Amino acid sequence: MCFRTRSFCYSFGETKGVLYYRRDQTLSEFGILIVGKAGQGAIFASVLLAEAAFLSRKHVAQTSKTGAGVRNGNVEAHVIVSDEPIYFPYITKSNVLISLSNNPIDKHINTIHSDGLVLTDGCENKIVKNLGYVHFSLNCKAALMRENISEEQTNILMLAAAVTLCDIVNINCLLEAAKTIDQLNQKEIIKSLLLGVELAQQCKNSCL
Repeated sequence: MCFRTRSFCYSFGETKGVLYYRRDQTLSEFGILIVGKAGQGAIFASVLLAEAAFLSRKHVAQTSKTGAGVRNGNVEAHVIVSDEPIYFPYITKSNVLISLSNNPIDKHINTIHSDGLVLTDGCENKIVKNLGYVHFSLNCKAALMRENISEEQTNILMLAAAVTLCDIVNINCLLEAAKTIDQLNQKEIIKSLLLGVELAQQCKNSCL
């Protein structure tokens, strides 16, 4: 298990609203749950988001749970972003669920806020409204192939889409975090982040 928390002792200012998914500004904590299989980069995506939250002058806690420690074992990565200090590092109710694997998300549905957002990797770009939360299915494979980007960057693409849809952190901070966390692959990561932003904008436009 990895535990990481960073706190600030000064005011961060106001958080502006978003076009499509608007979180309740009276809730100080925003939880993002990233699930998948070992090797899909769920933990890396959560660390990248935590670093971006830090650069956005937010309080952040990042934790992870792994299965049997072998490839294809289940992985859960929790990220909590807040304007106030965080005292419990695990998510009880997630505002955003990102599923990297093809496994059904039923196991995690009960952890989602009724007005939450679900992102899955599917065979087409579509929106499914269900039980109060909104489900975006993104055709990540086709988008990555179109830009000649490795399919291994699916985690980065979906993270950028979630950040754009929910205004979790400043997207420029996410791009800056990518430069510091993985300098070896930063060019492909940044391309994947920008592609995720593009897909999210398409989702927003389809809702208008």
